Amino acid sequence: MMNDIEFLDLVMRYQDGAIRSEELARLESELASNPSRRRLFTETALQAVTLMERFRQEPLPIRGIKHCQKLFKPGNSRPVLAGAMMMIGIIMGLAGGGFVWAMSVSGVVVTSKSVAGLVDGGFEAMTGAIPWGFPDRVGIWSGDGAEIVAEGALEGMHRARFLKAEADANAPQGRAIACDLFQMVDLRTVSLPEGAHGDSVLELSAGFVDERPENTKPSVTFFCQLYLFRGDPATVHKSWPLNIAEAVATGSAETTTLGSGRWRQVTAKSLVPTSADCAIIHIAARPNMRGPMPAGLFVDDVRLRLNTQPAIPVRIVER
Repeated sequence: MMNDIEFLDLVMRYQDGAIRSEELARLESELASNPSRRRLFTETALQAVTLMERFRQEPLPIRGIKHCQKLFKPGNSRPVLAGAMMMIGIIMGLAGGGFVWAMSVSGVVVTSKSVAGLVDGGFEAMTGAIPWGFPDRVGIWSGDGAEIVAEGALEGMHRARFLKAEADANAPQGRAIACDLFQMVDLRTVSLPEGAHGDSVLELSAGFVDERPENTKPSVTFFCQLYLFRGDPATVHKSWPLNIAEAVATGSAETTTLGSGRWRQVTAKSLVPTSADCAIIHIAARPNMRGPMPAGLFVDDVRLRLNTQPAIPVRIVER
């Protein structure tokens, strides 16, 4: 199995345009099969763009270049900048979760912080049945047939169990194919750094587990979905789900299982437009064949984070 250093080496070769066809196939296989690798690739690409822009404006000191050159064997023609980025990336722990990092070069900062508007993401505040229907106010969990149980949690003491797929109150004739849980978050209370509107990313993550024996059918797909709306949450909920097309931004991610009992993290991301006032958090489990909801489907550790990207100067050159 490829370790992080080997993976980063392939990423740097890809960025240099020096990757061979068999190496590219290995890189694509890792990205297709491993969500943590996709996250690492994305973070590395972001940092590469940032570093290249900063080094263009404020060149790396000669002593830094000489130190980076020691990392390479004679005859290796890979650019020094790629080696420098790899060294910096490893030191910074690119594969970590939420992070705040800053370069000694002024002005390069990426921040990630929890959004306090998401309440009880660990399902610790209550036990028993979760209220039915789409929530009518911010800060509460509600949805289809589900319950909070005090055993087997990913974090804390409790987790939520998916029990039954049910139709929405505003669309009673609609097909009930998934067990859905919702929470509304008022984004108007979330403070964004100056100049970050329109460039920040909202990140929804959750841990899911299918405790059926391995290779049990039907397969089940777990979802994390974000819908961002304009307007007061007190009005947004009245038209759900008929107003989904009115969302000013969305994000979605999923994973499909056939049992095994292994926790899987799913992360959905969405840009935050300046017009976004309300976020709908949507967590779901969907069996991929008609029939009752399979037993042993759980969710825990739901988190909402706001990631603010560095401001990178952009220059347009006409040719």
